[in-house]
Amino acid sequence: MADYRSKTWLYRWLLQRRQHKASGFTLTEVLISIAIAGVIVSGLLFLVVELLQIDRREIALERVQRDMQRAMDYIADDLKEAVYVYDSSSLPDIVNDIVDADLSVGPGVAGSGDAVPLLAFWRTVPIDDTVLPDTCTGSNEEIEICRVAKTRRASYSLIVYYQKHRDDGAANYPWQGESVLRRYELPQYAPGTLNRVDRNHVEPIDENNGETIFEEWTDIVTTAIAGGESAVLVDFVEEANIDGAGAIDCRTLISNFNSPLTGETDITADEYNYVLTPTDATEQTGFFACVRAPEPAGENFRATQDVYLFLRGDTRSASRFLGPASDNSIRPALQTQVKLRGVIDKDG
Repeated sequence: MADYRSKTWLYRWLLQRRQHKASGFTLTEVLISIAIAGVIVSGLLFLVVELLQIDRREIALERVQRDMQRAMDYIADDLKEAVYVYDSSSLPDIVNDIVDADLSVGPGVAGSGDAVPLLAFWRTVPIDDTVLPDTCTGSNEEIEICRVAKTRRASYSLIVYYQKHRDDGAANYPWQGESVLRRYELPQYAPGTLNRVDRNHVEPIDENNGETIFEEWTDIVTTAIAGGESAVLVDFVEEANIDGAGAIDCRTLISNFNSPLTGETDITADEYNYVLTPTDATEQTGFFACVRAPEPAGENFRATQDVYLFLRGDTRSASRFLGPASDNSIRPALQTQVKLRGVIDKDG
């Protein structure tokens, strides 16, 4: 009897084991497993792609910020050597007095190729000793130029910064951003010589008494002067023509910066006598400056000038396929104050 029970139990055990080996997942179970795995993998892939986009976006932002800072440092160093900075009212006359094929002035609309003059000033440029002869020879004019150059050992260069917008109609346009910042320089002499860069060139100096006449220079220039050169300083600059809450009031802006330190809250005070350039710049404009008026009202001397510079990058062009993470990542802004070192005909 016991032997029969043992055989029955063994038979059942073997039968169950054989059925267990033959069993597997049903098609429904397999499909459900695949769907669950797909959801998990898709979520992980989305997170990986999003992290990669954030990383690329931050790299683009960092690159634009770094380029803007380098450009700002360059402009600041350039301005420190300036002896006179024009306000915005003089920019149209200065543009008319120089020849630059890229300086086609317009309102600054994206894709138009418009150029917007931003800042103009005179700075001194040292003359290399190898250019100066031991003895001045030639015509009376050449002798006088040589004598003055040996005395001063420096010449005047006119510097104009302007914003050049992307030109959608130009073939093979080389820049990727909405606009670039360009630097134009009109030197007094051709490189390595004492020859005037253009026969129409007019020095900002009164021939009768030797005093500088920066303010009147645009009045005495009768023919546009050629011979200057322009170069791109930085790409990915925010457009000039940006909708905003209206033009900036430099007096109010600088007062907000300085009044906590100086205690002067009256925006009509002389210390807040700054002029906006360009005249219609808003807080969203790519580049603008607040220039201290060169001559205080009612005074006949030239005040030491200083300039507040504001530069805003545009990462939307640098990462146009990624999309911005926030408004701050669209328009990172930089600002600095520059005090001119020039001391020609200045007081105060």
